[in-house]
Amino acid sequence: MIKTVCVCSLFCALACMAHAVTVSVVNLPFEEGTLFVAVFDGEKMVEGKVIAVEADRMDVQFDLSAYEGKKLELKAFQDLNGNGDINFDECGRPTKPCLLETLSVGNADQSLSFELQQF
Repeated sequence: MIKTVCVCSLFCALACMAHAVTVSVVNLPFEEGTLFVAVFDGEKMVEGKVIAVEADRMDVQFDLSAYEGKKLELKAFQDLNGNGDINFDECGRPTKPCLLETLSVGNADQSLSFELQQF
């Protein structure tokens, strides 16, 4: 009886485990600065990460299991001057490498790759 309860508890725990979305930002134009990556549901930031850039590819993992079946926005930029802001020129174009993408959250672990754009 105790073994059955333990096995059932283990399967329930595994079934309820969050699945991960790994976002790889590839071909970074500069191997310096800080990478800001955030996931949004409308105007609400679901989760954000700030990491030091150490290579031309950086991986960031998010737990988006609560958003299964939804479309979310991924926003990212590479801060090169340390002010923590994306900055825009007089025409409204971003002055730092950045991206804005739509994510479709599935029901299993996902690995997605994106490149920052320079304007």
